[in-house]
Amino acid sequence: MIAGGMLYISGQLSLDPVTRKVAEGGIREHMRQALANLDAVLRAAGVTRRDVVQCRVYIAGIGGWDDANDEYRNFFGDHKPWMGNGDSVYHELGINIDCSTDEGFRNYYSTRYLILANDAAKRVTGSDFRGEGETISASFLMNKVFELCGWRGSAYMQFTTAQMQKTPVVHRSFDLRSDDYRLYDDVTYYYRKNFVYEP
Repeated sequence: MIAGGMLYISGQLSLDPVTRKVAEGGIREHMRQALANLDAVLRAAGVTRRDVVQCRVYIAGIGGWDDANDEYRNFFGDHKPWMGNGDSVYHELGINIDCSTDEGFRNYYSTRYLILANDAAKRVTGSDFRGEGETISASFLMNKVFELCGWRGSAYMQFTTAQMQKTPVVHRSFDLRSDDYRLYDDVTYYYRKNFVYEP
């Protein structure tokens, strides 16, 4: 599927396209076949291995990662797209994403953001758009822009801004066990299902 200029490819298994059987052998053979299947799909789409940004690699157990990494490096060479193997990149960077701690929870479910404004926008809003903002979830970025511009927005925007003050870091898959969060989730669902954004 192509969306926003990006090609998304479904998962590739270690099935031989000719025999329609799973590759025999260990993790190396399975990885090699899955990557060969990926290569065929890339070529059919008119792109190459060097265009790949990320692959999600799923392996049962931790025993096969060394072999999988070797095959991955052999396949991609020095291009090295992110392998997406769990949360290893965060651990390598020393970023705490342990959701049982406040710091880890905020690191995992919030995002750094940058809001740019030209001179005209700064003049009209009376804001210099400088400084470091608070930790918020990506779902509240538009609220932050409205706040910096001095706009109140629709009733929905005002509601979500009020919720941002109470629960600044939220995620649909994490139950905060609070009435405020459940109300926010319910109203957001209702709004998305019943109202159309108009230019």
